[in-house]
Amino acid sequence: MTIYRSPYADQAIPLINAYTFAVSNPNNTPDSHPILTDALTNQVITFGDWKRDTRRWATGLQSLGFKRGDVLALFSFNQVDYSITMFGPIALGGIATTVNSAYTVEELAYQLQDSGASVIVTHPELLAVAVEGANKSGIPRNRIFLYGDKEVDGFKPYTSTFPPEDTPESLLAQVVNLHGQPARDSTAIICYSSGTTGKSKGVELTHLNIVSNCCQITPMEGQIGMHDNISLAVLPMYHM
Repeated sequence: MTIYRSPYADQAIPLINAYTFAVSNPNNTPDSHPILTDALTNQVITFGDWKRDTRRWATGLQSLGFKRGDVLALFSFNQVDYSITMFGPIALGGIATTVNSAYTVEELAYQLQDSGASVIVTHPELLAVAVEGANKSGIPRNRIFLYGDKEVDGFKPYTSTFPPEDTPESLLAQVVNLHGQPARDSTAIICYSSGTTGKSKGVELTHLNIVSNCCQITPMEGQIGMHDNISLAVLPMYHM
């Protein structure tokens, strides 16, 4: 039997919370460095913004009673702050489930029920579908939040749960420690298959899955400087 080996060195995979890995900053990225830019509005999210707002969102979720193991559904088109809404629950040891933005009410309700979601963040254009799906799944209206900065029909932006900007770090939600075996065993994201052969099936990705995939990809970036590496978010974020 022939064994094929990668030209890249074996990677050390840290067994930690995927959020802890995301903010570990081995390349000394300054907080002022832009990491996300909305192509339509030119809104920029810096590394510092991202770290702060994921923690503020986690704090808002805690105020709703969201805790480790709870599931939050993201039902939206691509958004510049999609990763903020995803990593807030992950920081708490919770789970994000990403939902196809083209889903019907019945398809959405199925995923909400199957994943056990208790909170939804959705796009205003998908609000009607989200509300009906939530009704069928027993998710109360006060646990449906919106992307953007405007209230629509009584539904508030997810940022409305944020504590004040000047809240001390010590009063923000603390990141759940998942060192070692818990990182292997704890689900961080539930993606769903396309449903070609029946109902869509949930695929559980652990914190280790996410961290190891990042560690596998990084060496393949070659000579591109870490702070010059720009990617276009073309694929739907719910499926990547």
